[in-house]
Amino acid sequence: MVYETYNSTSSLDQYLTIIKSGLRPQWKYFLRAETFYTMAQASSQYNFGDTSIFNLSHGEAFNELFSGFSPNGLYFMDEPESALSPKSQMRLLSRIHSLAKNSQFIIVTHSPILLAYYDGQILNADNDLKPIAYKDTEIYSIYRHFLECPEKMQKHLFDD
Repeated sequence: MVYETYNSTSSLDQYLTIIKSGLRPQWKYFLRAETFYTMAQASSQYNFGDTSIFNLSHGEAFNELFSGFSPNGLYFMDEPESALSPKSQMRLLSRIHSLAKNSQFIIVTHSPILLAYYDGQILNADNDLKPIAYKDTEIYSIYRHFLECPEKMQKHLFDD
């Protein structure tokens, strides 16, 4: 049986400008959470030590993948938090920080944890990719309001 993912396209290329420099990433990687399982299935190189990726939980497999990222890389990540608990998101943030000096990360996320990275730049996809402060993001606002008073938010959600 052959598995294929939906062939989707993105308009991201309309917003990117390629600039040549003397630095070239030794590693390039694109992660789309929805296709991780299919990618792993198609490639036997995604065994981590003696453990097959299929013997790990989804989050453990993601953590193993991130731990294998190399310095001097260019990483495109689409919602890498999808399989991760908050604690694992913090582990990912730590890994990103350890590589950021010599690597570039472009991440699409709904995670307030990943968005909070102090040395990153947040571009608002709803506003022509203009920079936005962390505390001005909708994600921050929604999480803050919910965590401050979950009962009030649920009442608002559940009452007609």
